[in-house]
Amino acid sequence: MPRKAAQMSYYGAEDKGRRQAPSSRTKSEDIVLRPPKRKKLVATARDHYRNYALMAWAIRRHLDYVSKFSPLVRTGNDELDNYLESRLKQHGKKRNFDVAKRHSRDSMMRLFEMLKVTDGDCGLHKVEGGYLQGIEGDRIREAEGTNEHGLTVDNFGATTGYAVWNRDTGGGGGFEFAGMIPADQMCFDGFYSRFDQTRGISPLASALNMCTDAHEAFEWTQLKIKFHAILGLQINRATTSEATDGFPTTESLDYDTDANGVQTAENRYEFDPSGLTMFDMDPGESVQPIESNTPAQEFTDYSMLMIRLILLALDIPYTAFDSMSASFSARIADREEYEKSAQHKRKKNCEILEEVYEWILGDWWMEDATLRNLATGAGIASADALNDRIEWTGQSTPWLDKLKEVNGDAVAIANGLDSRSRIVKRRHGVSFEDIARELAAEENLADELGLDLVKGNPGQQTIAQIDNEIEGEEVEAEEMEDGEQVQAGNRWLN
Repeated sequence: MPRKAAQMSYYGAEDKGRRQAPSSRTKSEDIVLRPPKRKKLVATARDHYRNYALMAWAIRRHLDYVSKFSPLVRTGNDELDNYLESRLKQHGKKRNFDVAKRHSRDSMMRLFEMLKVTDGDCGLHKVEGGYLQGIEGDRIREAEGTNEHGLTVDNFGATTGYAVWNRDTGGGGGFEFAGMIPADQMCFDGFYSRFDQTRGISPLASALNMCTDAHEAFEWTQLKIKFHAILGLQINRATTSEATDGFPTTESLDYDTDANGVQTAENRYEFDPSGLTMFDMDPGESVQPIESNTPAQEFTDYSMLMIRLILLALDIPYTAFDSMSASFSARIADREEYEKSAQHKRKKNCEILEEVYEWILGDWWMEDATLRNLATGAGIASADALNDRIEWTGQSTPWLDKLKEVNGDAVAIANGLDSRSRIVKRRHGVSFEDIARELAAEENLADELGLDLVKGNPGQQTIAQIDNEIEGEEVEAEEMEDGEQVQAGNRWLN
C-alpha cells in the first residue's frame, strides 16, 4: 500500500525532535558571515596558528605542497629561454618583487596562501614599477560607496573595486581609510564554496571549535599529570588497632614546643628530591609513589580521532601526522590522494602568478628591447603570447622510498603509462630538457677527463663499456621486423 504524501520526504528535512532541527537558512555566504562574525572567525584562526602546535603544523604542511612554484620557459629558442629565465629569477628577489622589500616571490606566495587559509581571502596589489603589495583580508572593509564587505560589485556580481584600510600604527587596533583599488590593479583570491559569494571563508572554519576543545583537553590532562607528579609519595600509617606489636604507632605528626610554649606539628618524614632518601618506617607503615593512569588509553584514542578530524579541514591525511600508524603502501596511497586534493589549490595560485606576469611582461615588452627582439625572432609577437610560454609548476613531490618509486616510474615509462617529462616535472619541478642537457654535459666532461661513468645501478657496466659492446655487436636485419627493437646494455637499438 503506498505511503501517504505527508510521509514521503527527505529525512534530512524532517524535524522529529530527537536531534538538532534541520537548518532552514539558504542565504548567501556573505550574509551568513557578516563582518562582525568574520572578524571573530579570522581572529580565532590566527590565534590558533600562534598558539596551537597542531594547527600551526597543519597549515605549514599545507603550504609546503601548494605555495612554492618555479617557472618553466618553453619558447623554442634557447637564447630567449635563458634570457627570460634570468629576468624572472631577478624579479623574484625581495628587492624587486615586494614593494616593502621584505619578501621574495616564494615567500610572498607562501604568505599569500597562508592568509587565504586563516583569513579566507587575500590580495596582491600591483604597484608601479613591477612591485606587489600584500593586502590582508581584514584590511578590506566597508567604506562609502561599497557593500558591507568593502567591495563594489556590478550587476553581474563581478568585483570592480576594493576599499583598503591602513592599520592604526599607534597600537589602538583601529583602521584608517587608505583608498579604493580598482579590480584590475588587484590579484585577489580566496576559498569559495558558492557562486554568489564575493568574500572567501577560511577552510578552518569547520575545525576551529574542535581544535580549541582538543587543545583545552590536552592542557587539562597535562595539569593532571603534573598534579600527580607534585604529590610524589604516599605514606601509609597503621592505626592502633592495625599495629602488629600491640602498641600504638606514632601519629603522623610529631609535636614540639616553641619558645612561647605553643605546641607545633611537624611531619616526621622529609623527602629530598635531589638525592636518594631513606625512610625509617614504623611497623605497619609503608611508603609508595603515587602512580597515575593519566592519560587513559580511551582519552588517547579519542584524541587521535579528534586530530584526524581537524586535519580533514585541510585534506591532510593522518599518516602525515603519524607515519608509524600505517604501512608504506598506505602512506603512498594517502599521499596520492592528497596530491589530487592539492592540485586544485596549486592551480589557483599558478593562475595568480600568470596574472601577475601578464601585467609585468607587458611593461618588460615595452621597455626591454633585447627581450622584444629575441621574442619576435622566435615568432612571438606580443607579451601575452610570451606569457603563454611560461608554465608555473608546483613544489616537487617528496620521496618516501626513492628506490621503490624510481623503479615504479621506470616500469611506467617502459609500458607507455607515463613519460619522462611528466615524471621529471612532478619529481623535481624542472623540465626533462633541463635534465637531459645536464646529463649530456656531464658525459661530455667525463669524456674529456677520461672518466668512466656508471650507467644503471652501481656495479653495472660503464657507459664506455656499453658503447664498445654496441660497436662490436652485429644485428642481422633479416631477423628484425619493421619497428622491432633489441636491447644492448641499457640502450635500445631500432
